[in-house]
Amino acid sequence: MMFFGWINIISATSNVELAEWLDWSGKSGKQLMWIFICSGLAYLILNIESDFFIRTSVLQYVLTLILLVAVLIIGKKIGGARSWFALGSFSLQPSEFAKPTTALILAWYLSRDSTKWRSLKVRILSFLIIGLPALLILLQPDAGTVIVFAGFIFVFLSRGA
Repeated sequence: MMFFGWINIISATSNVELAEWLDWSGKSGKQLMWIFICSGLAYLILNIESDFFIRTSVLQYVLTLILLVAVLIIGKKIGGARSWFALGSFSLQPSEFAKPTTALILAWYLSRDSTKWRSLKVRILSFLIIGLPALLILLQPDAGTVIVFAGFIFVFLSRGA
């Protein structure tokens, strides 16, 4: 799929010459560079033991919450929302990290003792796990990303609430 996207960029931005496709300063060259970087990262991630991500889910979640608070204070305002960190010519949006880290910690928490799912304490804590990053993202404001967090409610519906 990445290469089909690269071919689309080539067809839309350059001539037929091969040298132009590989020019790192052009759009197709930059896209090819990111394809190689992301392919390498994907290879590394796929070779990491899967339990590593579950074991570190609490740390990942806490770091994500810290980033979400920090972006409210020192983040760059783009399009009316203060939801980006500017790192030179590169921008980073911490709310994108919040989605998978919230899913990981929720999976870790609910898998620890599934027999107590019906207890009020477990349900309230589960809603807090989802609600805390969603609230911080809503303060940016980025309601579109908060809608993704509303989808986590389906976890509760699938658990036989």
